[in-house]
Amino acid sequence: MIHKIEYIKGSIFDAIHADYKVCPVNKVGVMGAGLAKEFKKRMPQCELLYLIYLSLLKETGFILGDLKDGVIHLAIKDHWKQDSEIDFIRNNLKNLVETLNLSFNDKIRIAFPKLGCEEELYKLHDNFIIEIYL
Repeated sequence: MIHKIEYIKGSIFDAIHADYKVCPVNKVGVMGAGLAKEFKKRMPQCELLYLIYLSLLKETGFILGDLKDGVIHLAIKDHWKQDSEIDFIRNNLKNLVETLNLSFNDKIRIAFPKLGCEEELYKLHDNFIIEIYL
């Protein structure tokens, strides 16, 4: 399967042509800081989806909402007090991509933020992990 990757600078919320926007979260149930907090503020329904499907997030590392929700919650760490870890993100991203490949026959557009960048994990290769799995 061939995927087109386009890099755009700016806010993820300005990605109006994306079918989904990826919201980075923890597995505890708190959307209290960073981009997760901004998602909660701008799209209140995404916090409800997050809390309802928290057990699924703990198992798979992500929550795939339907197209009307337009949000994918992707776990980037276990607890909000911890730093993000590349292997943690890599594993959850791999699970997400496998599910997307099985779930969609048509093309879908997904807006990804720089995952885990608050800890500068992606200082040199900030998009490398996403490119590997797409």
